[in-house]
Amino acid sequence: MTKNLTLITGATGGLGGAFARAVASRGENLFLTGTNSEKLNKITAEIKQNYPQIAVFSGICDLSSEQQRKNLLNNIKDLGYNIN
Repeated sequence: MTKNLTLITGATGGLGGAFARAVASRGENLFLTGTNSEKLNKITAEIKQNYPQIAVFSGICDLSSEQQRKNLLNNIKDLGYNIN
């Protein structure tokens, strides 16, 4: 069975955070990214607490940086998830 993971960029913002909560409520595993570590840690902890049945990962990533994008994809692969 393939493990699915929903990548949500900008999860530290209003719309991204709302989307992350909505996806979590559907029981989907998440990988959250943002550029503000304090806000990212806060929403990650909130979702983990409210939806303990799903896997929630997070990482700081500035998507304007090619190297950070590559690191993000490698981190997701290292977790054992496929990227399509």
